[in-house]
Amino acid sequence: MDIESMPVRSRILSMLPSLQAAERRVAEFLLQHAQDGGDLTVSAVAAGSGASAGTVVRTCKSLGYQGYQQVRVLLARDRMQPTMFPTPVPAVPTVSGVPGVSAVPMITPAPTVAGTAAGPSADGGVAGAASGDADDRAGDTATPSRQPSHSTVPPTVPTIIPPIAPAPDSATAGADVIRHALSLAGRMPTLMGMLSTADLDRTVRLILRSRRILIIASGLSAPIGQSFASRLLRCGIDVIVFNDVIDQHIAASMLTDDCTAFVISGSGVNAHSLSAARACRKAGAHVVAMTYFAASPLTSLAEVALILEPPDFTLGQELRDVSRVSLMILTESIGAAIEREASRAGTAFTVISQHLEDDED
Repeated sequence: MDIESMPVRSRILSMLPSLQAAERRVAEFLLQHAQDGGDLTVSAVAAGSGASAGTVVRTCKSLGYQGYQQVRVLLARDRMQPTMFPTPVPAVPTVSGVPGVSAVPMITPAPTVAGTAAGPSADGGVAGAASGDADDRAGDTATPSRQPSHSTVPPTVPTIIPPIAPAPDSATAGADVIRHALSLAGRMPTLMGMLSTADLDRTVRLILRSRRILIIASGLSAPIGQSFASRLLRCGIDVIVFNDVIDQHIAASMLTDDCTAFVISGSGVNAHSLSAARACRKAGAHVVAMTYFAASPLTSLAEVALILEPPDFTLGQELRDVSRVSLMILTESIGAAIEREASRAGTAFTVISQHLEDDED
């Protein structure tokens, strides 16, 4: 898959946990100065990040690019890239009586510059476990490995995620809820920026053609797995999900080559989910990963990797802000596509209708 077609910042965020300390400083500098990236020389990046010019070039290669000059061109392209929507996302009007809430921050759009040849797959070192989904607090024992890059939707993705601004001192709890919700809504287009339409097409085909679907998700990702399974079940899909990690592993080992497993893990290093994914592969089943990080053991096990941009730079920020909202939206969107394609939803509606009661006068 062609990393050239995805926004540079999305690629950096997905690979950040796999970089060495010096490379990470360079990558974070590039994130902070993405709007100036096309104008900065390698010496300027080196000076600003406290690294050598050689480290800057090595960082770009670890990210999967040919070198800094390719990154520079792509950063310039991203600055001028049009929004992924055909019409601008309208700003939300000021909410009366809510201090600090006026509108969803808009993302600056603009044109595409012709890209350069695609670089090699990332081959940088690994410096510890990925900071990702809090579902992995009970099961993170693995360390993210390198993963070949993944193709993305056409290069029409906004390049800046507006940060969630701190609430004014005068804001009430209710006002803070609305402010946070509006901020999350404004961030969604960019968080989805790494998804590939080809991978999503293949995902839908796998669901429709599979004899059985197994959903694997642990910890805080477990509710997403439960919701996804319920959504597919109502579309007439034979789907199973288990909360117990041992049951997940047993079910995975019983799959066959006409089955598909979805493994949901923000960081992609949850030990329980990885164990079940390996059992799926051993059984010959298809494996689809949903994660935030391209450089993780989970993506190396997956036949299809649906990678969402990490919601923020650090584990602390992720836990405090968004972590699983984009994963939930992805599963809901896949469910909507299945609902349009599936022809077996009638049974589900018949059963649901039997559980409804009329109001008595």
